[in-house]
Amino acid sequence: MNGLARAQEKNAAAGEYEPPRKLEPGQLEPKKATDDAPPVILRLILKPIKRGMLVRLPVIDTDPNRGVTAGLMPIWVIKEADSDRIAHIHAPSLTYNETFGPIPTYRYYFYPDDNSAFNTRVAYSNQEERELMATFNSEDFLKRGIELDLQLQFNVDGAKRFYGYGPDSARTGEVNYIEDILLYHISAGAPVKRDSKWKLHASTHLEAFKAKEGRTPNLPDFDALHPGVRPIHRQQTHEVGARLDYDTRDHAITTARGAYLNFGWSLSSRDFLSARDYNRSVFDARYFWPWMGTDERKTTAAQLRYEQLQGDAPFWLLPTVGGKYSLRAYGSGRYYDRGA
Repeated sequence: MNGLARAQEKNAAAGEYEPPRKLEPGQLEPKKATDDAPPVILRLILKPIKRGMLVRLPVIDTDPNRGVTAGLMPIWVIKEADSDRIAHIHAPSLTYNETFGPIPTYRYYFYPDDNSAFNTRVAYSNQEERELMATFNSEDFLKRGIELDLQLQFNVDGAKRFYGYGPDSARTGEVNYIEDILLYHISAGAPVKRDSKWKLHASTHLEAFKAKEGRTPNLPDFDALHPGVRPIHRQQTHEVGARLDYDTRDHAITTARGAYLNFGWSLSSRDFLSARDYNRSVFDARYFWPWMGTDERKTTAAQLRYEQLQGDAPFWLLPTVGGKYSLRAYGSGRYYDRGA
């Protein structure tokens, strides 16, 4: 017996080696079991780290108003000690847009518990693209079933569009303007009775708005095409509102099943911190149901939304359609009117 044969026999006796099978004519060698290694693309994107994961993502975004934006976004997902619950997410990015140039952005998410989230975002560009924002929301504030939303924001957005009023506004009426806003928003809600799916909310929203001439090439001057529409100075509006909603969704963001109803009304008055008198009514209904009853990998979603504004309101406060949340084939702000 040669050395190789003796080694194979020894390993087989120890359970470490399985002698090759004798195959019948036409029989194929069975495939050997291998480790379930993730695909190469996932190994390039995902890297496990202590208490979490590093996700290396490319950024590619196409928008009718902004054009193409591309860049990189490394994301650090950090879990709680001795737990699989995500506690922190750091998501800086560096992107480039032909109109706005390089845009460094930093995002931070903190989840103090399963029902609360804090989010902040900072971005800066020399070409009228800046943001400083912080939000906090809780679905069970102070462990009393109170739903709380807070937001502070300074934002300069140079990609805004205006085409005129109504569904007949022409494509040839397109102009670009730079939105400059300062705002705070506070909303608090509680169940109408213990363990009820119906909640009553009260809110206050203060916003100081300024619109400057845009810089997007090949578009006409705003004031020349729509005289008297763009405000020269910053204007302040303050809305106080109330809404009643019904919510049985399994999750507010990644919804797989459930229903949502929202009846809302708000008021702005010159007698109370506002430069305008108007009121707004909103109705929003959504329903989600999984295919085949229990298969939540495939969900059908339906939504019906209605919004009506009455009174003296400037164009940037009117109901609008267009953009990623409605009428996605068009850029944000394609249509402005008193009703949507």
